[in-house]
Amino acid sequence: MTNLRRVLLGALAAGTAMLGGCVDMDAVESMRQAAIQTRDQLAAEVETLETLRESIPDGAPEAGAADALAASGSAKLAAIEAAIARIDQTLAEANNPSDGLTLAAQGVSPLLPAPVRLPVVLGAALAATLLRAGQLKRGAVSMAQSINKALETDDDLRQAFARRADTLRSIQTRTARRIVDQASGKAALPALPI
Repeated sequence: MTNLRRVLLGALAAGTAMLGGCVDMDAVESMRQAAIQTRDQLAAEVETLETLRESIPDGAPEAGAADALAASGSAKLAAIEAAIARIDQTLAEANNPSDGLTLAAQGVSPLLPAPVRLPVVLGAALAATLLRAGQLKRGAVSMAQSINKALETDDDLRQAFARRADTLRSIQTRTARRIVDQASGKAALPALPI
């Protein structure tokens, strides 16, 4: 079983446990630590792959496979890091609520039976982080649309962007690329809210 599958199964188990009302903060922290350990192992594997790739000449038949393995490992690493960041956001919001939804959940939680309290607070914290993620995505789409509008009216800017398009695309994450494609009307799939 790959590391990414283990993390995803752990996240699924955590979600199932929270729905059942049988998880505590120590269990969530333990799952977070397991994800960090998996991330560190995967980072070491990616570093080894990148070192191996540097020893292979660019024209060699193995170069393409090594590049693909390194890119796949980097993508998995980014997914694990995003999951850890989301867990951290959710735990931070549950421990120090700043959102009205989480504050309301904590206000109501003393009135709820013990097995339901923590899942309600964690669920509210998760909902708050997802709402914030949606706000950030809408802001990013707005920035991309502003740049597109400026490109429509400024020939010099459009030419400068055209000269640097490859560089811009090479450093964009998949999420950034998806947001730019959505803003420019090139998205093939329906836009996700976050």
